[in-house]
Amino acid sequence: MKKLVISLIFIIILIANRLTVFAGNIPGSLMHSEDAQIFFGKVLSYYPNEENQPIEVEILEVIKGNVKKDSKQTYFKAGSMGENNIRNGKVYLFIYYDEHNPTDVFEVTTYNTKTLKLKHTKGDMWERFEKYLNEGKYGEAKVEGIMPYTVDIIDGSLVFIFLISAVIIIVKRKELKKDNVKIKIFLILSIIFSILTLINGYLVIIHKLDNAGYLVVPMLFAITFSVLYRKEKNENDTSYITTTENDNKK
Repeated sequence: MKKLVISLIFIIILIANRLTVFAGNIPGSLMHSEDAQIFFGKVLSYYPNEENQPIEVEILEVIKGNVKKDSKQTYFKAGSMGENNIRNGKVYLFIYYDEHNPTDVFEVTTYNTKTLKLKHTKGDMWERFEKYLNEGKYGEAKVEGIMPYTVDIIDGSLVFIFLISAVIIIVKRKELKKDNVKIKIFLILSIIFSILTLINGYLVIIHKLDNAGYLVVPMLFAITFSVLYRKEKNENDTSYITTTENDNKK
């Protein structure tokens, strides 16, 4: 009986050690773990409110671990590190330890292990992890042709341009009635949103953006401002013709 109790205690200690092997020294443990995976991945779907918080990821570049590039994998107990809000379509740095531990998701400054910095993390342990990544101790990887801020820049640019347009129209509404400024503004905005439509369309085609809304929204603005431009221009041309005819009659 005594031997049985000792054996059970020994087994419990081994299991507990297995579950917490990374807690005290994640950077060092990752180097020696055969199960661990470190990679850049694009989030295809994430369900934080479901049991086990499943996350489906497209593997873009592998830093360490037995996982294939360009494959689609599902991980469980996924959680963001710090104040990072995990969004579909964005690329993150992932750490998969093993089936017993959570999958950590990091937002980074670049998708290059030599230069990246971890965002929203504090403490000596994560500083060492970042240093090990920069030094290539886990391996080296770089995602070409995409920036961490691509989606944020697109979001921000659309909102910024829309707000500026609204402010100009409201503040300058009296001046707009007097001359051709309104026509010029509508033309400029239609060109800007047309350019954004082309850029976003290209990013959607090459799968850098998965949300077609980034293509549809600027396209709708481009069409709207184009219609307003043509309407104002036609009215202005008609008014000019009418004025000219009246002057000729006099």
